Amino acid sequence: MNATNDWGAKARELLADRGIVVPVAKAFELVDAPAIAVPDLRPIFDRLMEAAMVVCDHHKDGVDARAEMERNCRGLMPRLQADLFDHFQQVLLAANASAAWS
Repeated sequence: MNATNDWGAKARELLADRGIVVPVAKAFELVDAPAIAVPDLRPIFDRLMEAAMVVCDHHKDGVDARAEMERNCRGLMPRLQADLFDHFQQVLLAANASAAWS
């Protein structure tokens, strides 16, 4: 028996102990399933942090406030990180526009 068969047999045995029966063909489908592409979320965080630090510059925030901003940004789900990045872009554009009219 090869390693794949050992794994499949072990998985079926563990599932059978819980009352779940997995046909052999189905077990191998799971092994051979294509990998799911996971989007690279790091770039949005990098851009968010860059924008966050510009916002901190605008407010003349110190080291502690910048560290808190980074912690808060890291604590957000990626979707919310993207939303916050968009918000910071809008705020920075508005600040630049008002500064140009001053």
